[in-house]
Amino acid sequence: MIHYRPTQKSLAAEVAKTYPSGALQYLAAHPISGKLLNTYGYGGYLVQAGIPTFIDGRGDVFERGGVFGDYIHLTQFKPGAFGILRHYDISTCLLDRDEPLSTALLESPGWRRVYVDSTSAIYVRR
Repeated sequence: MIHYRPTQKSLAAEVAKTYPSGALQYLAAHPISGKLLNTYGYGGYLVQAGIPTFIDGRGDVFERGGVFGDYIHLTQFKPGAFGILRHYDISTCLLDRDEPLSTALLESPGWRRVYVDSTSAIYVRR
């Protein structure tokens, strides 16, 4: 059994395939000011790292305040999505690299991508 025990390096590589570990390293080196919008699936990982989330796995808590509905509106990039970002005064977005909102922000003149890897991307408001 010990022979097949994964190394810290291999565990970190597996985590990086699903979670924004590289993005968190970037944020540690380049602290953000303002509010962060995060992908729902990254919420628990961010909570564990001590980073305040926009949304996480406690969906029922966020639904009562309407945040969950707004998050769904954003992720489907329905008309008015940028208005939701303004409403919540979001200045930084930590998103899955390939989600529709990430693609939209990449093409938006109001946002700048400051970090990207094979899993995640970080955008800041210009």
